[in-house]
Amino acid sequence: MNWIEKNFTDIDRQDWYNILKLRAQTFVVEQFCPYNDLDGLDLVATHFYTKKNDTIVAYNRILKKGIAYEDAASIGRVITHPNYRGQRYGITMLQETIKHIYQNWGQVKVSIGAQGYLQSYYGKLGFENVSSMYLEDDIPHFKMDLNWEKAMEFLE
Repeated sequence: MNWIEKNFTDIDRQDWYNILKLRAQTFVVEQFCPYNDLDGLDLVATHFYTKKNDTIVAYNRILKKGIAYEDAASIGRVITHPNYRGQRYGITMLQETIKHIYQNWGQVKVSIGAQGYLQSYYGKLGFENVSSMYLEDDIPHFKMDLNWEKAMEFLE
């Protein structure tokens, strides 16, 4: 699997269009959640994804410490194309994303805002719940931080 890592200015137009289409399809249409996906953070994010032909199979964005969280880097907009769900693309992508963070930024604090039903999914990767439930766009979320000791199991 070829993982692509690009800054906003380096993503070609077709890939960017397909990323935005997938994000809208999933976060707005599937989840019945009208929200402003274009929050300005894409401009400063590292975009991490894989594709087959022109289809974005799995995608997320990585933000350096101080952008989404004052004290932590973050992973967000985690998504797998509906046709590829259940095939471990999401887990593999997140493992590769964590490896990327480790190799480029070291063992920095990494936080995510996880939708409530995905806590155990992220827990498999070493994330631990560190907050009470909060609503983001009327969807229950929890802040989760990466436990590097647990993540080291797949980093080695």
